[in-house]
Amino acid sequence: MSAGANIALIVAHLARDAGITLRLVAAGTPTIDDLREYPSAQDSPFASVQQMEFAPTLNWARLKWFDTLKWSSISQEPEIRAEQMELVSWFPNALNAPSFKGLGRTLIYTAGCDPLRDEGEEYARRIREADGDVVVKRFDGVPHPFMHMDKALQQARDFISMTAAEIKEALHK
Repeated sequence: MSAGANIALIVAHLARDAGITLRLVAAGTPTIDDLREYPSAQDSPFASVQQMEFAPTLNWARLKWFDTLKWSSISQEPEIRAEQMELVSWFPNALNAPSFKGLGRTLIYTAGCDPLRDEGEEYARRIREADGDVVVKRFDGVPHPFMHMDKALQQARDFISMTAAEIKEALHK
């Protein structure tokens, strides 16, 4: 979910580039975009960020807080910082990946009431445009962390069973 999904998607690119075949990459409600680019939610190119600016479980203020925390791990010393930023190159915004070809089967599951919804779906569109094998599913009417609410939400139970079925299929091919 979220940052973990982002890491999984980036690792898929690195694995492909290293000649490692992944059977499946599953990404639930991934964060994709680099929020440093936008002073406010209304500056984001994604309608879901603008529409869900004040969402109760994940909102713009919380997204910016996590983003600031992430970037605080980069050195403040200019020379080291430049080296570190070069190493992560396109990682801050996975939409800037050099290629979306050959990534293997990828699941992108989004939540209808999540500010990250549209960027996840845009990422899936890029894979599809590169003739990739991508499954994209929006779970309408639920917030960002819905998959943890399986006692209360059918969408969460569906997310879990669909993900488990995909993993089972990938392992037994």
